[in-house]
Parts: sequence; structure tokens; C-alpha cells
Amino acid sequence: MDGFDQEFICEGAGAAEQESAACRLVRTFSGSAARLKAILDTTVDGIITIDDKAIIRSFNKAAERTFGYAANEVIGKNVSMLQPSPYREHHDEYLGNYLRTGIRKIIGSGREVEGRRKDGTVFPLYLAVSEVWVGTERFFTGILRDLTDQKAALDEIKSLARFPEESPHPVLRLSGEGYLLYANAAAGCITRSLGCAIGQALPCQWRDSVLETLQSGRVMDMEVQCEARTYLLTLVPTPNANDINVYGRDITERKLAENALRESEEKHRALVQSSSDAIAVLDRSRRIISVNRAFLDLFGIEREGAEGHSTRILHLSDESFEAFGNLAAAAIRAHGFFRTEWNVMKKDGTVFPVEETLSAITVNDGSIPGFVAIIRDISERKESEKKLAAYREHLEDMVAQRTRELEEAYKTMLHEEKLKTLGSISAEMAHEIRNPLVSIGGFARRLQAKHPDSPEVGIIVEESSRLEQILKRIENYLKPVELHSRECSVNEIIYEALGLISTELDRAGVEVNLKLALELPYAYADPAVLIQVMVNVVHNAGRDVRPGGRITIETFETDQNVNISVRAPLKHPIRDPEHVFIPFGESRKELSVPVCFRLLRDMGGRLSLSQENDSVIFAASLLKAVGSPAGDA
Repeated sequence: MDGFDQEFICEGAGAAEQESAACRLVRTFSGSAARLKAILDTTVDGIITIDDKAIIRSFNKAAERTFGYAANEVIGKNVSMLQPSPYREHHDEYLGNYLRTGIRKIIGSGREVEGRRKDGTVFPLYLAVSEVWVGTERFFTGILRDLTDQKAALDEIKSLARFPEESPHPVLRLSGEGYLLYANAAAGCITRSLGCAIGQALPCQWRDSVLETLQSGRVMDMEVQCEARTYLLTLVPTPNANDINVYGRDITERKLAENALRESEEKHRALVQSSSDAIAVLDRSRRIISVNRAFLDLFGIEREGAEGHSTRILHLSDESFEAFGNLAAAAIRAHGFFRTEWNVMKKDGTVFPVEETLSAITVNDGSIPGFVAIIRDISERKESEKKLAAYREHLEDMVAQRTRELEEAYKTMLHEEKLKTLGSISAEMAHEIRNPLVSIGGFARRLQAKHPDSPEVGIIVEESSRLEQILKRIENYLKPVELHSRECSVNEIIYEALGLISTELDRAGVEVNLKLALELPYAYADPAVLIQVMVNVVHNAGRDVRPGGRITIETFETDQNVNISVRAPLKHPIRDPEHVFIPFGESRKELSVPVCFRLLRDMGGRLSLSQENDSVIFAASLLKAVGSPAGDA
């Protein structure tokens, strides 16, 4: 191995063993309680300290948010109050066993457990416990993280997993905390070999690989043996997330081919020459001894331009050649092979990514006379990964947009059902009580004529008149309106409506700011009815505007609709925006907004009201006229 060491191996220094975060905090800041508390209160994770009698001694802000208790509510009490049954009843027993025997179960490690909030809800959390000595006193520090959102994320991941579910290759997703979040059907063999199901913790070796991938930010490969198959798994960090995507490929056949190459030179040549992967045999200084046809085709060179030359001709620079050698040396010493992704160069200067496996050739005395390099062009895979990432981001936007649309449609449906029910009840009520009410009113007025000083008779007359007015309002609201919908320009209708109400707006000192979209498509509506709707909406929006105030009217289009937004300052908050569209409220004096709501609904559109900061916004949506050209600005 001495010659190999000189020519190829580059060793790295070992990493120092890391200490527990809780231990470092206690030891570094034990001399300053105030400074320690300030730091603990700014951490994202909850931190709880108990003494050897399980009494809570500290409880940081993150713990308060997690459990819903204030620190003064738990400090001095037994930590079992934060656990659900049956664990709370046995916690002191567990701690006592450790203090007597010194046998650790959770101390010094982390696991998923359950916590109990102040309101009694039980939730999943990840807990890591460390033992700390301060002088002669022993304390236990727990660092915890609420896993509720992580559990909820499993559903989201499954909803985005339609594409990988259809893949014949294993696809998995792992969290940065070392949990299996998703596995498609093709990955069943791998999950069985791991011995864990979705939502469970991965084995230690896998957790280390996940952590290394996240810390380095680089793609990693690892091989796993699964029953009778061998899989090459590529670990890819997810952009802007603390997760790892794992793409697997069955390489059983390739592994068998590599073993066969070592056993027989003739079989080696036959397999190498027929392989679709580029294969080269190298000496221990990485000079090319022989290559297959796929190697020559991949790099665009002739056999005499490859064999006898250093693999330096494949690298972008001398630095690239040396960096590859340094990384490969340690891996080959430890495992006998090195697998990585690297950028290489064709003869014409084209740079492209490859997946390369460099395996050591060993002889009986254990020496390494050379290597076998198997190279595969992964340009298409890299492009697919980019498209998949872009698709996922686009899909998330589509899901969010669709969710908003469904929520809006659901609210509209509920509102319409309320109005239908209310209208039916009101119509029936009006019909049933009109005749008796007219009789009561008539007799009451006769009595009042005979007894003008009777207050009771006056009340009957007044209430009868009020009920008659309510019945008239019901009839006006329920009265059908004949619609004549056609293609029309929304912008022109807005100009015409403002012309009708401009005098009133000028007298009130209200300014109108127009933001009308150019080349707005035609809408399908009744122009005369739509003009009246706009007059009523602008009138209601500007009713409480102070002199000098401004109403902003904006038009824009979406996929299927032409939209109008009317924004005005709001003097007083609206307690229930939906109540504005209910036509028969006791305090309502006119029906313009409810009638507008019904008219737009009958034309296939909708009207909604919302509050944003100090403004009220009426939003009208109309169907586009099918196949119509754009309207005038």
C-alpha cells in the first residue's frame, strides 16, 4: 500500500466528538443566570431543566409556547404534569430506577414521545435528555421540539407524491431529524430492510447520512442490500427545506457484472464491451489501460487518444483532477470503492455531469494494482431533477390557489343557501300574515280615531305600520327581475355609472381614482342592470367617506372572469361582512346591497365584501363573454 499511498491516498483529520448543546450552555453560562436565561428564552426549541426529584427548575419561552403554561405555573412542580397517562403515573419510578441503577434509557439520546398541554391535548414531540452536574447538584435538561406540524406535513407530502408513486424506481423522502416521511410502492423492499415505517425514526447509519448531506449541501450516494437486490440510492437535499429526497436504482445487475469482471478477463471484456455505461480500467496512478466502446462514444475520442493517457484529460482542470483523487483515496481505503457525481469534459470541450464509480482491483496479497471506473452520463437525470423541483413549486402554488377558490366557492354556496332558505321563509311568512296584518291595522286605526289618547292603541297602529313596511321590503327583494345578458364592456359601464352619480360624489367632496385595465375582455351581463349595480355599490362604498376622501375602482381579468374592485375608507369596522347581504335585518333601511348581490348571482357572477386595514372592499366578479374580443379601456 505504500506506493498507492504516495500516488493516490489523501487522508483527512478526524472530527472531534461534539458535546451536548444543553451541557455546553450550562457549563458556559452557569456564572451568569441572567445571560443564560436570555439565551434560553430566544431558542426555537423548548428547554426544561428538572432536579433529581423530577421538580421543574427552569422553563424557557419556547416551552411556554409548546405546552401553554407560563413558567411560574410549572416551576417547583413535578414534570409529570407535562406527560399524558400512563407515562405521568410512572415517571418518578423511571427516574428512580436510573438514579439507583445508572442504566440509561432515554438520557443521553433522543426519541419521539408524547406531551400534554395545559388544555389537556396530547401531541407528539421529539425529546433529547442530558444529565448535568452543577457542583454537587444533579440536573436533567430536556430539549424538545413539537412534531405536530411535521406530522401534518406527511399528508402534504403524500398529496405531492403522485409522480414518484408511479415511478418503477424507489423514491423516498427523509426529514432532517432522521424520520421517514414518504416512500413509494417501489421502495417497499428498502423500507422493510430498514425496519421502519412512514413517520418512524431511521437507523443510526441513515440518520448520519441525512445529516451529512444536509450539512454539505451536496448530493450523496449510498448502496443498500435489500433481500436479493442491491440498490444505489442518491440523496439529494431539497432546496429551501430541511428534507432529503432519495432516488433509488436497482444496480444488482451492475454489481454482479463487477464481480464477474474480477473473476474472468474474457468475461470481463465481453461484458465491458457490451455495457451501455462507459467503463475504463486504470492503473494505480490513474493512467487509462483499456476502455469500452461506450467510453469512447461518451467522450468523443478515439481509442489511441484514451488508452495510455492519464484520466486528467477528462477533467476540467488540474485542480479538478487532484480534488477527485483526494476524495476517492480515503473512500477506497475504507470501502474499496468510491462513488460520486462529477463534472467532466468531452474532447470538444463540452462539460457535462457524470456519475462515476471507482472500484479497487485487489489481488491475493491485498495489493491494489489498479481500478475499474464505471461512468454514466446523468445530464438527463439532472434536468429531470430540476424539472421535478420546478413542478413541485408550481404544484404547491396550484394547490394553494385551488384551495382559495374552493373556500370562496364554499362560502358563496353557504351564503346562497342561507338566502334561498330565508327567501322561502320570508315569502311564505309575507303571504300568511298580510291579510291578518291589514285587518289588525285597519281596526287599530279605527280604535285610534275613537280613542286618540290611548297609548296602547297608538303602539298597535305604529307596530302594524312597521310590519307592513317589512312586508313591502320582502316583496321588493323577492320580485323577479327580467335580465337581458349580452357581451358588454365593463369599463364603459363604470364610466356611465359614475356619470350618473358624479354630482352626488362632487357634492360630498369624494374623489374617484380609476385603475381600469387596458384591453379588458367583454363580460356577459345585462348592461342596464350592471349600471344600476355599480351605482348602488359606489353609493354604499362612499356613504361614509369624509370630504376629500378617495374611492378607488379597479378592473382586471382572471382565467374565466372579469373583476371589479371598489375600495373606500372605512369609518367603523363591520362586525359580520356576510350580514350586509342579508336583506331582512331589523336595522336595515334599504335593500340596495342585497339586491345587487342577488342580481349579480342571477347573471352568473358574485359580489363579496371584505375589510383590509382601514378600508372596505366590494369585489364583483362576472363571467367572460365566450370568444369575445377585448373591450375598450
